[in-house]
Amino acid sequence: MKEKKNVQPSPIVFKLNNIPPNGDSYSLIFASIDVLLQFDEATVTQYFEHLNCFTIDNYYLLSGRVMEKRNKELNMNQQHLIIFYASVHLMMQALVSKKQAGILKSRLEETSIEIFNSNKDEMVEFCRTTNKVLRKDYKNNNAIIVAFAKIDAYSIVEQEN
Repeated sequence: MKEKKNVQPSPIVFKLNNIPPNGDSYSLIFASIDVLLQFDEATVTQYFEHLNCFTIDNYYLLSGRVMEKRNKELNMNQQHLIIFYASVHLMMQALVSKKQAGILKSRLEETSIEIFNSNKDEMVEFCRTTNKVLRKDYKNNNAIIVAFAKIDAYSIVEQEN
């Protein structure tokens, strides 16, 4: 029988407060990306493959942790931070993209479409603010800055043409 070696866990970079009102927005971001993965897998998969910073399985693990409401505070390592940043960036682009926003709207009930349309601009601004804060807070970590730059450089809106 093989002897297993203990692997050191990755160091915690920050703690994500997963309580309302931000926790609800985080859950909405991950739930929306899950919908996009289910109904327009190619666009999101291409996005994740281009970044080459994490796998879809890594994304799903973090998504499950964020959407679990019992997790009031999440310990986030460097990879989690990059997945989180990429998810917020992807959501911001999906809301601006007519195709992606159409996919999200198609999964809503008719009464919810008005709410979606009225809150879309607020959600885009929330995503911009969140990523701006993350870029500012981690400007001294070279590996994170490189990943953030790669994420910021990719645009799904251009890929639709």
